Amino acid sequence: MAVFFVASTTRAGWVHLADALLWGTALLSFAVPFLSTWGIHATRELNPRGRQGVGGPIEGHAFSITIRLLNRLPLQRFMIAVRYPVSTPAGHASPHRFLFARLGAGAQRRLSKEFSFERRGRVELGSLTVECSAPFGLFRRARQIHAVQHVLVHPRWVPIARVGLLDASTGADDGRGLSRAGAELAGARRYVSGDPWRHIHWRNSARTGHLMVKEFDARGDHAFVFLLDPVARSGTSEAFDDAVRLAATAARPLIFRGDRVLVAAGGRLSRIFSSWPELMAELALLEADPSANRNPLILPAGARVLGFIPMGAGDEAAALVELARRGHPAAAVLFTGYDSATTWSAAGERLTAAGIPCVECTKGALEAAAQAIERGLEAAGPARVAQRIGASQASAHANKGAAA
Repeated sequence: MAVFFVASTTRAGWVHLADALLWGTALLSFAVPFLSTWGIHATRELNPRGRQGVGGPIEGHAFSITIRLLNRLPLQRFMIAVRYPVSTPAGHASPHRFLFARLGAGAQRRLSKEFSFERRGRVELGSLTVECSAPFGLFRRARQIHAVQHVLVHPRWVPIARVGLLDASTGADDGRGLSRAGAELAGARRYVSGDPWRHIHWRNSARTGHLMVKEFDARGDHAFVFLLDPVARSGTSEAFDDAVRLAATAARPLIFRGDRVLVAAGGRLSRIFSSWPELMAELALLEADPSANRNPLILPAGARVLGFIPMGAGDEAAALVELARRGHPAAAVLFTGYDSATTWSAAGERLTAAGIPCVECTKGALEAAAQAIERGLEAAGPARVAQRIGASQASAHANKGAAA
């Protein structure tokens, strides 16, 4: 406006030319963003690259997001940006932004980028916003497309072949007996009163001349329970996240061989899981809760229990000892170094005294803890602790005898 009044006063041609250029720039900066966002349709596609049947992204692993733009009008479009907010379970918000330099008339273009989330949980991908500020950035035109999506980020795990720590609790072949029902046919025996008629082995009965019933492998009747401590304390949130990751690590070989897995957290027992993706979805949503209760647990008969206990969680250690006294084979993973430099505590000594095999998971050593769970009795801490206690007691008795 100032240049216009100067040009009107001075009647100088070059001032009129500068004024025309300024007005043209302003009008062009206003019109282009409006025309560039009009008639544009945007969609978002997620490519999680799931592993081992997990149909979603895994924490710490890259996955790609593809934005597809469709130009419905016979106009060339330039410098179109698509952005949306991302809300993580921790409450952090960050934007994702895609930039399309050119979009032809009536054309369609795709642009993919890789992202990763460092923590499990439900992530919200907000509404898409198509915007343009070309060519000079004086004006910005934005149009929001309501397409909110939720993504479930699964916990990461360490591949192991078996859970030797649970075998160390009662022996590798414990639970492999014969029963009236189970997962696998193991043989046949003569019928006795009370056997169900549906289990009669008709072929063997015809061959032997006596009623024969099928016998099954009783291992299918056993369940595995993962005991997690969700109570939030100082420095234990990281320990709880590592406990969930180790639970996913231990559950994988168990489910893949046909066993059943349950999760106990805060006095609540989950439903029975025999599907790997369903269990991973359950573990992904577990959160530490300062108001969690510790109600007594009623577990399936013969269930084996693997406890994930932060150091100082005496109540969880006591609950695991009580379950062992009820006849449940039990083992434990103790988390050390998350809130202090303590390597063993009263909880570890209590589990050791009850004969429960344990391994340690120190902060930043998740892979080493997973390998210890796989090796089982070779890496179990209580055996070493018991040896140390026995050696110290023996030396004390020897010193007393020498003094006497």
